[in-house]
Amino acid sequence: GEGIDLTSNSDNNNFYNINSSSNTNFGFGMGIFIDSSTNNSFYNTTISSNDGWGVWFASATNNVFNNLEAYSNPSPEVYSEDWENSTGNILLYNDSFGQIRFRSLTLDIDGTLRYGPGTNISISNNSAYVNVNSDIEELNISANVTLRNLPTNFANPLIKKDGVTCNANECSNFTSLNAGNVTFNVSSWSNYSIAEDSLPNVTSVKLTTTNPATNDTTQNLTATVSASDADGDNITLA
Repeated sequence: GEGIDLTSNSDNNNFYNINSSSNTNFGFGMGIFIDSSTNNSFYNTTISSNDGWGVWFASATNNVFNNLEAYSNPSPEVYSEDWENSTGNILLYNDSFGQIRFRSLTLDIDGTLRYGPGTNISISNNSAYVNVNSDIEELNISANVTLRNLPTNFANPLIKKDGVTCNANECSNFTSLNAGNVTFNVSSWSNYSIAEDSLPNVTSVKLTTTNPATNDTTQNLTATVSASDADGDNITLA
């Protein structure tokens, strides 16, 4: 059977701290079934070890799961028989350090959804991380990220992806990066943070074409430069 069964316009409900596990029905048991229902919110839900699916959407719209954990269900952890009619359904992860709000789901999620330190979805101090190289590649989608309680005195802050500058095609901020609580959008997933733009490290400059017998200001000089940038930025010499 189903742990929670919302059918026929079961709308605008809030569910808190649900554990819907070990439901069986000859391979068709599921944690939560939402059929023709909308605007339901689930907070801190765990769904595991059912003999079928985790969450099943059927013509269900605009339902939000806050901090969903779904694992050890043999069928997809999140499933819809009709994604074209099950629109606006959201996964959102939130704690005191920040929030990840994925765009509306359009694909089944086959892999394990675990949330917290050491899992494949985590938020910590100045860090939002989703390991889509595990078994949740379906979540390698755009999301809005909020990081809370950050410094407000950066000289030149940047959004970093895996420690290097995230380019404008992948990251765009909605707030100032010095806002303290910073919100930005990402197009795909890895580890995101806010950090100071570091200056390039120039280790040597060596002139390679000069005429030491000539002392004028009209020579064209050629040099070799050894330099690196910790942010992964391009270095332009002029």
